[in-house]
Amino acid sequence: MEELYTKLKSMQRKSGWGIGLMLLFIVLAVIVLSLKGGMGLVLFIPAVIAGIIGITSYKKYTACFKENVVKAALEEVFGDVTFTPKSGIPYDVVYSTGMIQTGNRYSSNDLVAGEYKGVKFAQSDVCIEEETVDSDGNTSTTTIFQGRWMTFDFNKEFRCDLQIVSRWFGASKRKGGLFSRKENKLSKLEFENETFNKEFKVYGQNQEEAFYLITPQIMESLLNLRTTLKAPIMLMFVGGVLHIAVNNNKDAFEAKLFGKLDLDVEKQRGIGDTRVITDFVDGMAMERDIYKSNI
Repeated sequence: MEELYTKLKSMQRKSGWGIGLMLLFIVLAVIVLSLKGGMGLVLFIPAVIAGIIGITSYKKYTACFKENVVKAALEEVFGDVTFTPKSGIPYDVVYSTGMIQTGNRYSSNDLVAGEYKGVKFAQSDVCIEEETVDSDGNTSTTTIFQGRWMTFDFNKEFRCDLQIVSRWFGASKRKGGLFSRKENKLSKLEFENETFNKEFKVYGQNQEEAFYLITPQIMESLLNLRTTLKAPIMLMFVGGVLHIAVNNNKDAFEAKLFGKLDLDVEKQRGIGDTRVITDFVDGMAMERDIYKSNI
């Protein structure tokens, strides 16, 4: 453990110095440019050099951190788990739900796949963006979604698609376009829990199945999870898979660039990141037979 700490601390320090110097030289370059014109351009050269060193070092540091610290945290929570930092949930999986704006730029990494309480799951960071170019050739990028995307597989086929969207989840869209067949469109559903109706909008094709899946206990669990996560969420029952999107504008399992490095604390932070998975399984009681046998 001491050897790993020394190695990671050295890599963190090198990364921090490189990126810190890059930012410093950029600030100095801007100041000099504003005072003495073109002379400030010279300072961009060391900024680029420091940036290359810092970013390259940070990539190596992050890879080492994830392999040795994050992986250990995941294995402590899940008995059978794989962690592939350079892979993610494929675009086709997200696109196939038909319930989220997909933009024209997609990236995903830090794929975690395993099983918890008999429920198979996959999770990764996902970023969806829309890049546009105006008439003058200027490019701008808008982030549509950034956060966690999870899938949970069940041994059953849901008869109809179902979508549950919390407030402020702006990236969602209702499945079924203007010219879609009536049976493929999702209609808004209401429940007796007024607090739930205010926080979540539910769209489905079959009211009977929706009421069967979304019990009063599930409504309370979703309200609690929404409060705990402090981020907009969306759940999508599609076929035999439950998709969950958490739009928290964060990446999971990232290495700390600056500050004190405590491996025990970092491991606990990694375990804390897994709670997004375990809280959904526990809160929604996904191991129940309701999700495992056909209605």
